[in-house]
Amino acid sequence: MSLARISRQSQKPDARARDGGRSTLASASGWCVAACLGICTWATAVPPLSLDGYRNEKLMEGPHESAGLKELNGGCYVCHGNYRTESLVTSHAKEEVGCIQCHGESLAHQVDEFHRTPPEKMYGPYNVDKMCGECHEQHDAPARKVVQRWQQRCPAKTNPKEINCTDCHFKHRLPSRTVVWDKKTGKLVIHEKGQDANNGKSE
Repeated sequence: MSLARISRQSQKPDARARDGGRSTLASASGWCVAACLGICTWATAVPPLSLDGYRNEKLMEGPHESAGLKELNGGCYVCHGNYRTESLVTSHAKEEVGCIQCHGESLAHQVDEFHRTPPEKMYGPYNVDKMCGECHEQHDAPARKVVQRWQQRCPAKTNPKEINCTDCHFKHRLPSRTVVWDKKTGKLVIHEKGQDANNGKSE
């Protein structure tokens, strides 16, 4: 190789030198811009934690006829899961009538882990007919059918004046109870064995 050729090759500038280092600068600039955009996006995309707009959120309804039950009575089913398929509950849920329409919201009752606090509204033979009559103003069943149901469900009751709605309709009762309140006063009468009815502590 001649000295002239070597001299010419030695005089060829490096590519990075030719563009004045613009390629390296552009690459670095690109990374800086991307990083800034990422930080800005992260800073503006995450809102502060808030429950606004979710306090009254309802569960989506499904295809099943009892899809609205969880929405209506979810808080009650935590303890009273036995009523999920009970006919009074399911038939009323179809009309969007849940537990709280009859028993009140009863929040103190729901959160009482010792089961001492009664529901806001309770019913016995003395007032259940009045409660049912608030929505069901008429009783249009044939007399023959009424007598037949009476004989099937409560034959021990011989006085028609002692019959009430729940004697013939549904089975909205627990098979056994470990907690009993006086339905008129709300006073705790019986508590489950092993616990003091006054303070909920184990004996």
